[in-house]
Amino acid sequence: MLDQNFLNVLNIVYSNFEGPNIDWFLFGSTNLALKGMEVVPSDLDICIKMCDLEIALAIFSDYSRSDVWELKNREALAFEVIINDVKVHICADYECGFYYKIAFLGDNIEFIKVGDYTIPSLKLQAEIEGYKHLGRNKKAAAIKEFIKRA
Repeated sequence: MLDQNFLNVLNIVYSNFEGPNIDWFLFGSTNLALKGMEVVPSDLDICIKMCDLEIALAIFSDYSRSDVWELKNREALAFEVIINDVKVHICADYECGFYYKIAFLGDNIEFIKVGDYTIPSLKLQAEIEGYKHLGRNKKAAAIKEFIKRA
């Protein structure tokens, strides 16, 4: 379960992205926690399309924000923002990027209710593929085991 501060920050991200109608989704440990896995997230992982990067940078310009960098796998540009002491990692995927293909072009986004709002999130099966893609096979196996038990 997520603490209230994480939920508040997720609501801030949701509210900021819904206004300009940015395509986005939640993935990573916060997504897993919202779906019932016993994990303690250290940040929020958000994926957007590359075409929305400049808008996202402008949206979060009033917060403490890192410079933009290219991920090691060269599939996305990223930046981090600190909101209420929570790190929000935002990746803007190139069209050739793994998450762009699996989520934006595939059928791997589902909507989950969080309080009074509904957020787009990566499906668990796609999370498994994502962790494998990143070489994090233990995490992929843990998600697979969680699905079996559910």
